[in-house]
Formats: sequence, structure tokens, C-alpha cells
Amino acid sequence: MDFSVILPTFNEEKNIGGLIEKIRDILGNSGYSHEIIVADAGSTDNTFQVAKEKGAQVFIQKRPGYGGALKDAVELASGTYIITIDADFSHNPYVIKRLISGVSTSHILIASRYIRGGLANMPLSRRILSIILNKSLSFGLSLPVKDISSGFRLYHAEIFKEIDFSEENFSVLMEILVKAYMHGFRVKEIPFHYQPRAKGRSHAKIIKFGCEFLRTFLKMWKMRNTIASADYDERAFYSRIPLQRFWQRQRYKIIVGFMGYFNRILDAGCGTSKILGAFPQAVGLDINFKKLRFNLSLGNSLVNGDCTRLCFKDDSFDAVICSEVIEHLKDNERIFLELKRVLKQGGILVLGTPDYSRWSWVMLEWLYKRIVPGGYADEHITHYTQKGLVQKLQGLGFQLEAKR
Repeated sequence: MDFSVILPTFNEEKNIGGLIEKIRDILGNSGYSHEIIVADAGSTDNTFQVAKEKGAQVFIQKRPGYGGALKDAVELASGTYIITIDADFSHNPYVIKRLISGVSTSHILIASRYIRGGLANMPLSRRILSIILNKSLSFGLSLPVKDISSGFRLYHAEIFKEIDFSEENFSVLMEILVKAYMHGFRVKEIPFHYQPRAKGRSHAKIIKFGCEFLRTFLKMWKMRNTIASADYDERAFYSRIPLQRFWQRQRYKIIVGFMGYFNRILDAGCGTSKILGAFPQAVGLDINFKKLRFNLSLGNSLVNGDCTRLCFKDDSFDAVICSEVIEHLKDNERIFLELKRVLKQGGILVLGTPDYSRWSWVMLEWLYKRIVPGGYADEHITHYTQKGLVQKLQGLGFQLEAKR
């Protein structure tokens, strides 16, 4: 099955039949195999019967709310891709063609009212509230998405093998996006024009809708700002916290300054820092697959691997970067032996780690733990000093060239 189209409904008998016909025409004429799944919230009109007569797979949702309908329907869906669309014709079904054209570029595609080319044709008061809500959520959660509350989306079904969602109502749209970014999935918006519903009365309650989003926002904010987010390092480079931003940028400046134009570079434990992006010729290695998935857009070669057992031949690289990695691992000489093994004779090792002999670092880390709870500070399990680390490396045959 190519596509599963999910239609959450409640009293949509005037719209559902025509919408199902349009969707079948659009997908069928394009040669795609598809199914239409109608998740009904217990309509008191003939929505269920009309949808069934039009050949849709119809069921009464077990879980409550929009989020519950989505959860139930995703579990039933058998398509490689899942499309969610409102059943009231406020979402032009022909926009599905635009969504389909982008399936190779992103894991989630959002039909957006608020990017260039999009439009929201709705009452002024509702449009203002929607814009304020979306701008606030985008800013607060550091999500590069303009229309977080749009339910007109295309998903690669495989993402739901990793992403679980539990919000009952429309705030599930935010939850899915936050978790998608945390797992390193790519999200893209395409423009569409939102129109008033074709027939019937809207079931949306704006105040309740906004309150649900704000409640979920608090939960998602805590989750978004932990190191579990695949893009944690990349976001820290642009952080609104001056100390965090300064530290990341100094780290980048120092390491790039140490490097020349080597042909073969390994960034061991690359994470999602800006450093890998500075060297298109570098191989990025990390044990966290989500961070590598986030880095796919860079075009670098990427390897999911362990610094204590590097999967490269001896003498493979002219330079090796290992920045802010070793303090997260138990003190193990094998790490340094592996870095040496894959490095050519005369090659450069650029190693970065906090110097715990300096009172200023200890103080800064204490402060950082309180400003960014859930950040990296709690993950530092081995505390190196500059003197001790230099002696350790010299004992393994390295020669100190420079330090910052």
C-alpha cells in the first residue's frame, strides 16, 4: 500500500462523501495504491454510513479526542506514507499532490498557511490567535516550523515505529513535531491556502484549543531542552543563553583554527555540532544514530559506531577530531589507542575536554547545571585535568603541538 489517508470525523455527512471521491480521484489517477481510513468520534448523523458506502474503512475511535483518533488510525494504517486531512474541505485535497512530490526530501511534510505562498482565509480574530499561537510555540520550542498547528500533513509511516504520542487533542500535532526533531527526522513545509469549511458548523473551540497547546508546550519544552534531542548541539550554537552560545562558538573557533586542509578527517563523536559541517571531507562517527540522521543534510559520510572500537583500518586519517566526548566515557586507555591506530604517522589529533583543574570551569559547570537542567553537565563522568591528559597522551607516543 502506497498511501493511507486518515480522516478524523464528527458529524460530517455533508462533506465526507465528496471528499472521499476527490481523494480517490487524485491518488487513483496518479497510479498510487491507497486506503482511506475514517476515524469517527461517534457522529449522530450519517457520517459513518456515507463513508462506508464510498468504500472507506470506517471505525468508531476508542481513544478520546483528535489525538486519540490519530493514534487509532495510525495503528490500522498499512501505507508506506500516511496523509492526515480534515474532513470539512477546509483542506484542499489537491494539495496532496504537492505533499507527495516532497516525500523524498523529508520525513514529515506540513501543508502550511504561514510560509510564503500560504494563506489562511478565516475570520480576523481567529487568524490573529492562530498566528500568535504558532509564533509563540515556534519560538519557545526552537522549532523551525511556521505552522505547528496544521493537521494537513504527510508522514513517512516508519517514523511511528520510533515516535510514540499520547496527547488526546490537537496539541498532539506539536507533540509529534517535537519528538520528530528529537529523533533527527527531517520536517518541511509546503504552502497551501486554508479555506472555510464547505458545509456544516466548525467543531473547533479556539480557547480550549489554545489552552491545550499551552499545557502540552510546558511538557514539550522540558523534553526539547534535554540532551536527548538529536539537534541539541546545533541548537546550542544559536542558544539564547549567552554562556552556552559563547562556549559552543569558542569551541568551534578553536578546533577549526587547529585544523588545516587535510584530505581525510575523522570527527569521532561528532554529535550535531557545527564542527562537522566545516569539513565536507570529514567522516562523522557517533554512537547516537538519531544525531547522524540529523546530519544527513550536510552530505558528509556518516558512521554509526563506538569510539572504543573504531571500524576503520589502521592509518586511515590525516587528522582526527574528538571534541567533548571522552568526559562522557569511563576512563579507558583503549579510546586513545584507537584514535592513535586510525591516525597516520605524523597526523594530528585535536582533542577537546573540560579542564577540571581550573576553578573557573568547575564554577561554570555548576552554573550551567542550574541554567540548563538536563544538559550535558550531568553527563560528565570522567574529570580530566590538562596536565594529566597531556602526560597520558605523551606516554602513548603523542607530542603536544598546541593547547587552548
